[in-house]
Amino acid sequence: VGQPVAIELQFTSMSGSQTISVSYRVNDATALQIPETQATTVSMAAFAEGQRGSQQVTVIPLREGRLYLNVSAQIETENGSMSSVTAIPIEVGGGRRESLPNGERSVDENGEAVMSLPAKEN
Repeated sequence: VGQPVAIELQFTSMSGSQTISVSYRVNDATALQIPETQATTVSMAAFAEGQRGSQQVTVIPLREGRLYLNVSAQIETENGSMSSVTAIPIEVGGGRRESLPNGERSVDENGEAVMSLPAKEN
């Protein structure tokens, strides 16, 4: 917590050699920070189709727990722009958190596994 963490991201494009525009964003500024010295948008030079390009981004965790860095990548094609967005989980702190089940597992009349999820009616 409070220390810069470098994250190495790798990108692959199956749309030929295109320049990739990459943007970084944090939804919760109380949990994770992008330093002022870190660019939030970068252009990666084109690389051959199927090859990997890499980019390093630095973040500063401000608390323990699972934090998320949102990364979007965009390329321009002759048919318009194509983009992909993903949230990268960053686990900060010593303890691992157990995931809690949301619902009850059961088996239906055909023997198929079923997860019954709770719902509230408003």
